Amino acid sequence: MDTLWNIDTIISILKPVVLQKGTQNNANGIKIDSFLTMPNDLYVAIDSSKYDHKDGSLGFSANEDSVFGLGGVLDGHTNLKDAFEKGAKFFIIDKNNYHVGFNVFPEIWILLVKDSLDALAKLARYRLENQKTKVIGVTGSTGKTSTTYAVATCLRAKYKVRQFYRTRTSYLSLIMDVLNKLQPTDDFLVVEMQMDGLNQIASFCSVTPPDFAIITNVNNSHVQRLGSPESILKAKLEIYSGMRDNGILIVNGDNQTIFNWIQTQKDNRFFVYGSSSHFNLYASDILISTKSAKAEFNLNYGDKALPASTTIVGKHAVYTGLAAASVTALNGFSLEETCVSIKSIRSVPGRLQCFLGQNGCYVLDDAYNANLFSMTAAIDALLSLPAKRRIAFIGSMLELAEFSERDHRILGSKLTTSVDVLITVGESAYYVADEVLKKGFSKQHLYCTDSVEDAISLIPYLSLDNQTAVLVKGSGAMRMDRITPYLLSTPIG
Repeated sequence: MDTLWNIDTIISILKPVVLQKGTQNNANGIKIDSFLTMPNDLYVAIDSSKYDHKDGSLGFSANEDSVFGLGGVLDGHTNLKDAFEKGAKFFIIDKNNYHVGFNVFPEIWILLVKDSLDALAKLARYRLENQKTKVIGVTGSTGKTSTTYAVATCLRAKYKVRQFYRTRTSYLSLIMDVLNKLQPTDDFLVVEMQMDGLNQIASFCSVTPPDFAIITNVNNSHVQRLGSPESILKAKLEIYSGMRDNGILIVNGDNQTIFNWIQTQKDNRFFVYGSSSHFNLYASDILISTKSAKAEFNLNYGDKALPASTTIVGKHAVYTGLAAASVTALNGFSLEETCVSIKSIRSVPGRLQCFLGQNGCYVLDDAYNANLFSMTAAIDALLSLPAKRRIAFIGSMLELAEFSERDHRILGSKLTTSVDVLITVGESAYYVADEVLKKGFSKQHLYCTDSVEDAISLIPYLSLDNQTAVLVKGSGAMRMDRITPYLLSTPIG
């Protein structure tokens, strides 16, 4: 990090009880893991047992034996001496008794705060507030990660953009990344704000309040934890409440839930994208190539329209491009520059990536996660590929609570006329199998399996060729991603 942390600044931000004054004035970096501590660092001791380990957004996990900050119930106060031996000269604690016996080292600072995690958040917010970096927050039931990557990719054509690459960004990891990775020269910080409960996105926004907030869509993906579609919308709208006063909320107007909500608002801080000419920015004349399954469309903004295209398979890529185009349009890109930047967007691993499979078949890997909305988008992408025969490996969709049977049966209805061979994986996916049979699907071409391993064992019997397209899709916990390598042109085993 280019900027040192001055002890007087730290004290002015946190207003701690100074248990001991040290001899150094400036800390190099901030650490919570004694193993990673460097000379002259500030070490912040966190007792993770104080926090709710059922709330995955915090970044703690109750039953993992791993490095603190990545999982495990650990107390950083027990590692004060280890951090000192690594060279730390500044210490923040929230347990008063832990400094006794440790303050024999006169060169160190010891600061007592009410809550160490809250202290870290305050320091991160201070860092962000004292530089010109603008924050773009991205949330939604589906498409968050792809949109986050797309926005960062497009903006890099003109700006220096920081994106924290973590599979699941937690509150703690966001704080530490802002403290140790964000640079004063960064023009934009793009943050994916995931959640599976209320008040989680609000926590993200308390550290990184968005200048531009994006909601890609709202559907039933978290209904098991949140209880109702209304609660899901409420949770997603925390990004709107957490924006800066002059922030802009960018939304997908084609999503009925979001559009209905917008209609009730009088706020003018909205920017709407989609397929309607009534929106601020929209796509028209959408065409999915019969050769590549990639989208071509006209991008409309203001009184101008230009042809645009994606390199990502499927119609959903249009929405990813529109979300990114909304950000670039609001930040000085001409329409021509925006169209060029959209073409540079690439697929994110595990999100509808198209590979060459065995004997020249197409393989669509969309195994990162699943709900009915993303399943439908994946099937549409499968149908758009130039193939005469289509196969789908479908894993259970999780966290749907009372909507599970309904959504799996709706998916089954969609698959009945969309695929020639269907392999289901997992208990809930039996509803899919039952529904396709009710709709007249051939029992000879249906395989119900209990595990990924059982599904993989069927691959040698599928007669894959260059006229075949295969989709692999399911919730992340189903680990459908393990199937894909066995379908590729150089299979495992």
